[in-house]
Amino acid sequence: MMRRLLEVGALGPVHLLPTATRLPRAIVLDSMKSRWTGPPLYDPTSSSPHEVTINILQHEADGEPFFTKKALLDLQAQLSRPLEAGEKYVAIGFEGTPVEFEPAIGQVSEHVGHRFVNGAVALVYHSWSVFLGQASDKKYLDAASYCRVVPMHVQQWINPDTGEIFALPPRPVEGPSRLLRSAVFTWEPSAAWAVIREVLVAAREKYTITNFVGFAGGTMFGDSPSATQHALVWTVIRLFRKDGKGESDEPLACSLQDPIYDAQDTRVLNLLKMNVVEDPQGFLDVEDSSIVFTCNSDVPVKEIVLDIARPAIMIIDDITRINSIYDPVTNRVLKAIGHSYEMFDFPDHEAFGRMAIYVRK
Repeated sequence: MMRRLLEVGALGPVHLLPTATRLPRAIVLDSMKSRWTGPPLYDPTSSSPHEVTINILQHEADGEPFFTKKALLDLQAQLSRPLEAGEKYVAIGFEGTPVEFEPAIGQVSEHVGHRFVNGAVALVYHSWSVFLGQASDKKYLDAASYCRVVPMHVQQWINPDTGEIFALPPRPVEGPSRLLRSAVFTWEPSAAWAVIREVLVAAREKYTITNFVGFAGGTMFGDSPSATQHALVWTVIRLFRKDGKGESDEPLACSLQDPIYDAQDTRVLNLLKMNVVEDPQGFLDVEDSSIVFTCNSDVPVKEIVLDIARPAIMIIDDITRINSIYDPVTNRVLKAIGHSYEMFDFPDHEAFGRMAIYVRK
C-alpha cells in the first residue's frame, strides 16, 4: 500500500509544493490494493523495471494515447454510484488490461502520529515523470504500473480530542463573491486583457467556439491569484458568447473543473454561468471546438487534453519558458502543439505567471 502526504492542489492531490500553495491545509491519499487481470506473463509485478519502462516508452513512441474519453467515462460511471458488496473499481492500463482496485472505505490508519479514515474516492492522474519514475524502480512496481489514472482514497483526519472527522468550517459566500467582483473590475480595463482580447477576436473569425473548459482555477481566498484567473474566464465567455461569435445575449457554455472548489466558490461561479463540474467531466467536455484554459495545474492537463482532442484555442503555460513536473511538456505535447498550433504572447501578469495563447492552425 502506498500512502502519500499531499496538498490539495488545482485539480486534485499533488506532492507538497513550497511555491504553489492554494490552501493552507494538507490531505493524505491512500492507494488501494491492485490486481492484474491479464495474462500473468505481462503482469508488471513479475517484470523487471527495464521491461516495464521499455513498454511504456514504446507506447509513447507509437503515439498511442494514454488518456481516452472512454477510459474516463468508465471511471466516471464507477465513481458516480456506490459499489456493491465485493465489487472493485477497474481502471484500464495503456496496453488495454483491466486492473482491479479494492476499496477500503472506513478503514482507519495512522500516519506521522495522526489517525486517518478512508473517505471518498478520487482520481489521481500520474504525470509523465512520476509514471516513468515509478516504472523504473522495482519497489514501486505494482499491478497498476501501466495505469495513468488510478482511484485512491482521500483520507480524513480524526481529531484526537473529539474522535470526530475534522472539517474546515464553511466560508461566507460574500468572500469569493467580493473577490471576484473586485478582480473583474480591475481585469476588464487592463492592458493585459486588451492584448489577449485582440488575439481572441482574431481567432473568433477563424473558428466557431462551442464551449470553454477551465482547469486549475483554484479557490478564491485572500490574496490568491484565483479571483483574477476567474475574471479572465468571465471576460472570455462573454467575448465569445453562446453562439461562439460574440453576437448572442448569453455567455459561452463554460465548464470549470477543480476538486478544490468549496460550496461558496461553486455557488458564486454557477450564478455567473461558470458551471463547476466534477472530475473528470471537464476533460470529457473538451472538443476540437473548445477553448481550454489552465494555469499552474497540478495534474498533466496538457497531455490529457491533447490525447483527447485538438481544441481550437488553448490558454496554457508557455511551453517555451516553463515545464512543471506535474503538468509537463512531454515529447507528445511538444509534437502536438508544434504540429497543430500557432503561438501568441500572453502578457506577463503576476496572477498567471508565464502563459501563452495557442490557436489551432
